[in-house]
Amino acid sequence: MHSDRPISHRVVEKVAEREGVPSTELHPPLHSAVDTDALDAICRTADTGRGRPTIEFEYEGYTVRIANGEEITIEDPSPLVEPEREFA
Repeated sequence: MHSDRPISHRVVEKVAEREGVPSTELHPPLHSAVDTDALDAICRTADTGRGRPTIEFEYEGYTVRIANGEEITIEDPSPLVEPEREFA
């Protein structure tokens, strides 16, 4: 499903929805985590037959993944796993 809105705006909306807040209340802004102009440009480029790259970055504690230039997935971060300790 293609949208005329830039991908960066849609990412902010999805993260805000996940957080249960208006998009204007997300701090820091998305551009502090990723170059939003570059993100929008990469995602709107025409498919050259090789497909569009999958882009992944961290924002607001979530892993944001964009596949095919428009499929946005927001995932909770994996919990930190402490290494097993040997007891002597």
